[in-house]
This record gives sequence, structure tokens and C-alpha cells, in this order.
Amino acid sequence: MANVNVELRNAVVANDIEKVKILIKENADPNFQLSPTVQGTSSSTLHVAVIHNRLEVVRLLLENGGDPNLEDKATKCTPLFHAAWGIENGTELTRLLLEYGGDINHMNKVYKTPLMYIIKDSVLPYPEICDLMESVTVMEQTSVTGGNMLHWVMDIHPNEQSEGFDDNSHFCNDYIRRLHRKNETTFLKMLHELDEDGDTPLHVVAACACYDSILYFIEQGADVNRKNKEGQTPLHYLAASADYSGFSKSFELLLQKGARINEKDATSKAPLHHAMYDDALCHSGVIEAFVRLGARVDDVDNFGRNMIHSVVLKKTSDFSQSLQDQIIPTCVEILSKCGVDINGVDMFSLTPLHLAVLIKNVKVVEKILLLGGQISKTSKTGENSLHRSCLRYTIGPSIIANCKKNDILNSRDSFGSTPLHWAIWFREQTVIKCLLENGADTRVCDSNGYSPLEFAELLKYDHFQMITTRNMSESKYVTMIDNIETEFHGTDVFEECPWLRFVDKIDGKIDLTEWKKHLKVHKDSLRRFVAIVLDSPCMGMYYDIPENKTISIAIEAVIQWLAAYVERTYPLLKCEIRLAGSKNEGTKVNIQDEFDYLFSLINFRQHFTPTECNLNSSEVIMLKLKHESNREIFSPFLTADGFLDSSKINCALYSTINEGVLKLFKENSNPCLKSLYIEGMLSSAKGTLSCLSFYWVGPTVKLASVSVDIVPEIIIKDWTPNDIRTDSVLLNRLQRDRSVSVVMKTPDENFVPNHEKYFRISFGDWEQMIIRSCPRAVTKGYILLKALLSSNYFPEIVDSENEEDVDVLTTYKLKTCFLHELEKAELSNDETLSNQNIAKEVPLDWANKIVSNLEKSIYACELPSFFYPRRNLLLIEGSEIMYLDHEYKVLLECLKELLKTGSQI
Repeated sequence: MANVNVELRNAVVANDIEKVKILIKENADPNFQLSPTVQGTSSSTLHVAVIHNRLEVVRLLLENGGDPNLEDKATKCTPLFHAAWGIENGTELTRLLLEYGGDINHMNKVYKTPLMYIIKDSVLPYPEICDLMESVTVMEQTSVTGGNMLHWVMDIHPNEQSEGFDDNSHFCNDYIRRLHRKNETTFLKMLHELDEDGDTPLHVVAACACYDSILYFIEQGADVNRKNKEGQTPLHYLAASADYSGFSKSFELLLQKGARINEKDATSKAPLHHAMYDDALCHSGVIEAFVRLGARVDDVDNFGRNMIHSVVLKKTSDFSQSLQDQIIPTCVEILSKCGVDINGVDMFSLTPLHLAVLIKNVKVVEKILLLGGQISKTSKTGENSLHRSCLRYTIGPSIIANCKKNDILNSRDSFGSTPLHWAIWFREQTVIKCLLENGADTRVCDSNGYSPLEFAELLKYDHFQMITTRNMSESKYVTMIDNIETEFHGTDVFEECPWLRFVDKIDGKIDLTEWKKHLKVHKDSLRRFVAIVLDSPCMGMYYDIPENKTISIAIEAVIQWLAAYVERTYPLLKCEIRLAGSKNEGTKVNIQDEFDYLFSLINFRQHFTPTECNLNSSEVIMLKLKHESNREIFSPFLTADGFLDSSKINCALYSTINEGVLKLFKENSNPCLKSLYIEGMLSSAKGTLSCLSFYWVGPTVKLASVSVDIVPEIIIKDWTPNDIRTDSVLLNRLQRDRSVSVVMKTPDENFVPNHEKYFRISFGDWEQMIIRSCPRAVTKGYILLKALLSSNYFPEIVDSENEEDVDVLTTYKLKTCFLHELEKAELSNDETLSNQNIAKEVPLDWANKIVSNLEKSIYACELPSFFYPRRNLLLIEGSEIMYLDHEYKVLLECLKELLKTGSQI
């Protein structure tokens, strides 16, 4: 019988309906479940049919005894959960499972119900949800973001006023009143509860400008000035929602009920700042309404940025290009007329024009120039807007056309760099040509003595000489990008050919024909690229430039200052700082643009006992307070049962660091910080891991993003986890103490209850020690693969049917393959591990070994974590199936082809 059951499961996956019918007649069990696997959900055959979107097969299984309420053995999810997770045909599958008795109140391992997913993912239209509401037995349930059933109003709202409900009884009102009628005590309790962002239900309904819901909540006692974790009131949320029909009435209502129009959030942004993020500003009179009702237009945020700065920084992904062309320029004009300074400067001496050139929108730039924006105004590093406009060929020519004097064309930043130097750094041939045609001087040297031609040679930009000599005969092909003809010659090592950067996934298939064709055109530049990486004396750095050291020095200064600030202001969170990641490992490629720092919490080391967990897929533990006498000391970070809450630690540490960052850049005169600009702060509300982001303007590197991961850590002394690998020859030969590092990286909240109580065991120290101890030539093989993976030659898959980004081939998977190969080599006494041979054959040989290991893993659907073999890195957490196997195989083929072509040096 077991074989028949397995056959049925296989037939379901293959969508062989006739085979399914035959096997059902042979009494195959639709509810058959495999034994629990190392990493997976051990779903029933009915689960598998739902997961694979087999609608007719699901119907057959249900008709023949399939149980819609059978739990899988790992997550306790029924088939109804999977149908409600927004899969294709999810609506039809959900209706079918409900028809056969699917229970909307069933709680899975993380205490979520199918009803929550049905509402949150809009799986069913509201009239059908309305019918389900009568069957709700548990009102006090939450979503994965911690919101209760009143917070879910926002997911009901988009369906508002559809057919069947009039204006006086639209869906939001109906939904809220049904909950109120069910249990008034619970309803009033829920009204004041917070989700993980600290939002009340009033915040949520304000965000969708639902007037009737806002009024109802206020009448029941909701606080109109309650702030969330980021200091935002419901009015802050409403301000960014003018595109909803209920905005005007809701705005007047909140003000009438006492909402403060100039209340500042944690970043010193008032509601009007948030209004800059809305798409409907240009035609709704929102700005004028705010001003008329008392909003201060001259307010600035923590960075000293005014309202025009804010609107210019609006994310371009928020709306279409046509709307962007219309909205932002209109807002800039309105604000300027209201008295906001078009040339106002922030704490870095940046004007709105400095920022506008970076969003790559010509209309915005032209509007600012028309209103008096000054190109010549300089930032703290001395560059004007013309320098910055060289970043993009769509903007540079527009700024150049507005330069009235030649001295601006040849102006110099604090490092002596002219706009031509900047354009060379960005490799923007269109901007370079435009600068030369308008009088840019090729003889002006920067402070390091580099003329533009010499600067291009430093950056291995041979194409610059072709432009200056007008020798364009080597052009291989021309491609239209953003309606501009762009030449590609196949000679520039870092040329960004779109045919290499992107491959399309159409109807589930990826065709590499064009990619391979263009790889042949660029084969010589690829070989030069490989040679540059192999010859680099500094890890995998592409250029021999000062920033290989100075960026690191500046970031180290920032981190050490922040650690001291944390110790002064929050002594319990005193940290010992340790560099981690690829920089510590010695495998960094490109430029110094990524850093990882462990903030090791000294005061927590001796006071907590590790408690191991059986979560299958994740190497996590919990930390229990050792002595009750210390409860008061650590109480801000403890759960009721005495376990450490990682999210609370993250929130407290990140909030303190954010305060310190602002203080440092506002008050500190350390010269090594001159080139750094703050781009983004730590996300302190959710309690998840986050990073500081900066950008750098220096003598060579211009406007380069620099990210710094801040990872809170606790070191546990004299303890070894049960499931950790202990037989590794590589690990055992290292000099190390019996300490284990755990970091505040929690498992997936969709699969693990109370996920914030868990800490992930970190193997980073051990990995870095092993790789640092390898001969340089061996490590170069891994560095080369990292460089290829992040290069312009390696493609990104564009799937028009699925916009969700999923990491497929990652450097961590490559590293894991490298560690497995190192272990094999150590066991076989491979001579390359015992000498410092730097011949190119050694790194290329090791690169091929790593790729071969990766290939075997992909085709076997298994890549065990090196130190924690129970975890298969090719599986998504909570899954027993290797998804994206086609993508894995295609990208593997690309990596093999790059290595084969590039190694023919």
C-alpha cells in the first residue's frame, strides 16, 4: 500500500490526472504523509496537490476522502493555509477546501489561522469573507506582523464600496461592527493594542484614509496622538495617503479631534514631510491645505532637510514615470511659492539640486533650475551639482546645458577632481562626450596629480582614450537604453552590457542564446577582468587606490565612536566591537563598500544559559536567565518566562546607535569622516537585523554606497551545540577556545512561534579563521567566483510574472562549497594547502573545484551547511522541495561559462 501511496504523490506532482484516478481506485490514501525529513513539512498528498496548484486533482482527492483539516507534521498547517498563501488559483482552491469543510479557525504552529491569510492576501472578495466572519471562534489572533483583527481593516479597505454594499454600509464599517458585536470587551482591548511597528488600529485606518473607520475608532476611545515606535501619529500616516478618496474629510476630522499638525516623529519629520511621499499631491491641494491649517513649511528633519529635499527624495519606484514627471516638479514649485528655500542646505551642505540629480529625473532638475536652483553650490566635499550629475547620462547633459560659464565645467571638488574626472569614474561615455564638446579641459589634474587620461588609466577605462581621440571604429554594436544610443565595444573591463546583465524568464523558461552571443563579444574584456582579480594584491580589489584603506579607516572610526557612545548612554548594552564578514575573511572584491561589525554584548555573557531547540531547519537556541536575582537588571529584554528577547535588544541598541550617528556627524570634526555621508539609518522599530548606509566621496571613489551591517552578538563560553559538526579536520586544527557566538538573527516568523526568543548560532568566526589560514592562491579561487558573481557579466533573471526577488546563487553557497572542498583537500593531504604557490593555475583549479561541488549539490538538491549538516541551504525554510531548480541550473551554467571563457588568459 505504501508504494501505491508514493505513486499517488508522484502522480499529483506530475499532474497526471488519469494516473491519479487509477491509483485512487486502488485505494491509495489522499492523506498519506511521508516520515519527517531533515528539513521539510512532511505534507500529505492533498497538501502537495494544493502546493502545486493542481485544482482538479485537489477536487478528486477531496471527493475520495482527502482531509482539508489534516495538519502537516512540522508546521501544523492544513491544506487551506497553502491555498490562502496567495498561490495561483488560490481563490478557487480556497473555495473548494472550504466547501469540503476547511476550518478557518485552525491554528498552526505559529498560532496563525487560514482566515488571517485569506484576509491579508485578499484571497476572497469581502462578501465571502463576511460569511466566514460568522464562524470566527477566536478573535484574539494576530498576523505575522503582530496586528490584531482590527489592524486587518487595511486589507479589507481596498475592496470598499464594491457592488452589493452602499456608502453607508461599506466593507470597513461592516467588518469593524461585526467584530464589535461579537465581543465588546475584546474589541475595546484590541482597539489599543499595537502591532510590531507600534501601530494602533487607528494608525492603520488613517493610512488608508477610511473616514468612517477613523470616526468609529475615535468614538470608541482611540488616541489621535498615539505614537508608534518611530514616533509617528495617525496624522503622519494620513498625510501620505492623499490619493484615497476619504483624505479631506479624514484630515479635517483628525484635526478637529486634537491631532497636532506639527508633531515631529523620531526623525524630526512633521506630517507635512510625510505628505511629500504621496502620489496625489500635485492635484489635491494637500500642501496648501496643510499650510492653511497651520503647518510650518520651514521645518527641517534630523538631517536638516527641508520640504523640498523631502519631495525630491521621494522613491522613484513608488509611482510611474509619467506621474513622477508631473508630481515632483509640481510639488517643488508649490513649496517654493510657500517660502521653502530652493537652495537650502542640509547638514552635509547638500541642496535639493544635489539630491535631484541623483534621482535621474530631468523634469525635476529642470524645475529646480527654473526656480533658481544654483549649480555652483558645493557640498561638504566640494562638489557641485554638475559633478554629481555625471552619474547618469540622462541628467549630465541637462545640467551641462545650463552651465553659463566654463569655470563650472572645470570646477574642482575638495580633491581637485573636475566633472570630467567624475564622469570617468562613472564610465559615462555620453556625459564625457558632452563635457568635452562644451569645453572641459583634459589637462586639469586632481590633487593626486592625475589628469583625466591618467585617471582613466588608473581605473582601467581604456575607452576614454577612444573618446578623446574620436577613434570609434572599434564599436561592436549600439543598443538603445532609455531612448539613447549607447555604444558597446567589448573592450571595457567593467562595461555594463544589458544583454549580459539581464536574461528573461518567459513561460517558465530562460533562454541564454543572446547572453552567450554577447559573452563572445566581451570575451577579451572578461579575460582581462579575471586577470585583474587574480593579480590584485589586496584581496579582490579592482583598483590600486587610496580608498582600499581610507574607507576602512573611516568606517572603523565611526564604529569605535558609536561603541563608546552606547557605553556612555546605555551602559547595560556595552559592546566589544569585532570586524567580521568578507573584510575580516580577506575575500572582499571590487571596492571597500560592505562591512560587517559584531557588537558583542559584554554584560550578557555570564548571565544566560543556552537552551537548544528542535526547529529542524535553523541552527537556533534560546537564552534563559540563570539567576532570578538578575531579573530586574535585564527586565527590559526579558519575556515573561525569563527568556531573552532578541528583538527588544535590537530595538534598544539600534535606537541608541541612531542617536549616536546623528550626534557624531553633527558635532565631530574628525577629518577621516569628511568623505562620508549618511544615506540610511538603522531600522529600530521591528527589532530585526539592519545596516547603516553611507556614501563616500573621496579622491578617487565618487558617490559609492557603503553599507555597514550592525550585528548584536552574545558569546557563550564553554558550550558546544549538540548538532554542530565536530569531526571537521579544518576546524580541529585551528587554535580556538570553546566559545560559541549567537547573533540576533531570528528564524522565519511564518514557521516558528515566538521567533523573537531565538538566537542564531553564528559560524562566521570559524569560517573566517579557516579561510584566512588558506594559502593566498587557494583563496583566490573563491575570490574569483565572488567577483564573477557580482560582476556585470553575470546575469540577473527578470521574471515578469513574479516580481519577488529570491536569492538563488549566493556567495554564502559558494563559500559553503569552498569549505567542503577544503575539507576534502585536507583529508587527502592536497599539496596546494601546504605551500604558497601563486601560479594562476592554482586559483583557477580551486575555482573549478568549487563550481564542481556546487553543480553536484544542485543536481542532488542538497547542499548541507558545513558546520550544521542538518540544514540544506538549497531549501527555503519550512519547505521540503527545492524551488527554482531551473534558475539554479541556468545560473550555474552561466558561472561555468564565465569561468571557462575568462580563464583562457
